[in-house]
Amino acid sequence: MLPEIFRQFFAPVQLDKSCEFCDSKTSIVEHQLVTLPRVLLLHLKRFKTVKRGEGYQYTKVKSRVKIPLNLSLGEMITTLSHNFRWALC
Repeated sequence: MLPEIFRQFFAPVQLDKSCEFCDSKTSIVEHQLVTLPRVLLLHLKRFKTVKRGEGYQYTKVKSRVKIPLNLSLGEMITTLSHNFRWALC
């Protein structure tokens, strides 16, 4: 499940927000890894949006996250051409 969380985080998201430079009415936010850290520390904050009446409310997702013994982030790296893996020890 952790690789899927990474894929969702790194996926481009379109926002209805005006650009201050080109006056476009929509913007795309995209997260990328340029270099890999020697140590990867994760702090997962998982919330989902729930409609409540006229507005929305955030609720915490309490399901367990499966963490693989080997984690590959090669597909999320923009400038490195090799596949890098971390191993839990």
